[in-house]
Amino acid sequence: LHWPPFEIWELINFKAIVLFPWNLEITTFLEFYRLNIPLFVPDSSFMSVVVWCYMVNPALQHVHRFTTIRKEWWHGASCHLQPSPEECAGAEPDSIPPWLDSENEMPLYKQINSWWQETDYVKMPHVQHFTGVVHLLQQLHHFDAHSVVKRMRAANLADQMKSAGVYEAMLGTR
Repeated sequence: LHWPPFEIWELINFKAIVLFPWNLEITTFLEFYRLNIPLFVPDSSFMSVVVWCYMVNPALQHVHRFTTIRKEWWHGASCHLQPSPEECAGAEPDSIPPWLDSENEMPLYKQINSWWQETDYVKMPHVQHFTGVVHLLQQLHHFDAHSVVKRMRAANLADQMKSAGVYEAMLGTR
């Protein structure tokens, strides 16, 4: 498919955005969130299955999706490859490496779900989660966009104030 280009201001004409993430962190998600546009993303169980399919299906492994958790993309992560006391100071002893590891005791699906729980898709307030297409359609039909936008705006304002405080403290103007 070829989509025509659009201007950022055109996004405000949408009631919501349905986003299927292609990695554990994508800038577009945060940009949409900061624009106070309600976001619908698959829930953790749904996405854990999607990521698992990409990881175990050889036909899909050439596609550059979920690269941040693929072991072969982690070059120079010496703390996890050849740990020494100096390199791992402060690291949690039972923490899993920052990639999926088929040799790990934890099953691959659980590793994926564990990492997914750490994403902005899960942690950001007021993001709508769906379990499948039917659930998504039900939510889109019944959700109160005005209420969600109002709550997102308040959360974004609180984050902006917190960031401003950090910068003021760094500059000594606080």
